[in-house]
Amino acid sequence: MSRYLVNDITKVDSRAKLTTAVISNLVGLQALQKDYIQAVGDAGLKILKDTIICVGESIFKTERDITLNSANLDSGSFAVGKDYYIYCCDRGNKNDEEYKISLNSTFPVGYNAENSRKIGGFHYGDVRRIKADTLEPINSSGSAWGAGWEDNIYQGILPFSVWTLLHRPKSSPEGMVYCASIGKWVDIYLTSTNYRSEYNATPMTGSEGLMYWDWHEKIARKLKKFPLSYLEFCSVADGSPNGRDDSNDYGWTKTTNRGRNKTGIIAKAVSSYGLKDCTGNVWEVGKDIAYSTQTTGGGSWGFKNGTEVKKGAHYTAFNNDVDVTLHGGLWNVGVSCGSRAVVCADFLWHVAAGVGCRLACDSL
Repeated sequence: MSRYLVNDITKVDSRAKLTTAVISNLVGLQALQKDYIQAVGDAGLKILKDTIICVGESIFKTERDITLNSANLDSGSFAVGKDYYIYCCDRGNKNDEEYKISLNSTFPVGYNAENSRKIGGFHYGDVRRIKADTLEPINSSGSAWGAGWEDNIYQGILPFSVWTLLHRPKSSPEGMVYCASIGKWVDIYLTSTNYRSEYNATPMTGSEGLMYWDWHEKIARKLKKFPLSYLEFCSVADGSPNGRDDSNDYGWTKTTNRGRNKTGIIAKAVSSYGLKDCTGNVWEVGKDIAYSTQTTGGGSWGFKNGTEVKKGAHYTAFNNDVDVTLHGGLWNVGVSCGSRAVVCADFLWHVAAGVGCRLACDSL
């Protein structure tokens, strides 16, 4: 530790100089509320008035709400399944700041790390139209759960995916939405084989050798995330259409399907919060434990499954007395798939090709 500032009215001590560089280092970023960037309309954003943003040795303050849209992209146009970053840029020469939206996670085209600062981001994808106050899905006439609500979606900025430096997940913010009903950030997509919440990827399952507890002990912990409880899943998956026996229009659920599908590619398989594939595709491992209530059938009390678990045995009457909850549905169980679908009969050390996971984390 060394002295940083001193009270020296004579300005003899160089450490007493209160320069913009010093102020910038002290202030960083200040805003009246944590979510100082918000979604507006289908593909717009606003940065709230009176937000102070420091970029290098320059300090900027928004004197009014700043509106951003595709015109602020540094290149190209918005694309489904992509994460974008929002930057405040210093144009120099006493000019006001400029705001850029970019796919680049370091700095936007035309700027560098010294004259730009990342202040937030968002995900662009399939969005369900909902009532703003209740999050209930609406049809084209605006009726909650009205006829045809399942088809009323659009491509745009996921409103709940918008993050800022003051409102963001503890883990990397890409591919996540904030679900206020449970107070957690949740992955938009099933965890893929490259350990990400990512569009058009292969969901990781028992095909990669994972037993159910591996999700907790290996995958989730590595990503600084955790699986959802059943009640949490029901909350964040609400608004996802039910599965169909004869169609994949609303989820990968058709009874003739023969395996897992890529993540997020079925446009209408989206919840009110913006989560994809909550119904169908693969079952999602939960964090709840379901204990069997079997009382007949030839069970014998004793230590079980020590070899499979490799971390001690379970003293139970049956091999499958300790189960994990599975949520949402599978690729070929049709109408049984849904935002409240659950299985309570799969033991913890099971390895199943049809079981994956969706992860969540707390706010920073």
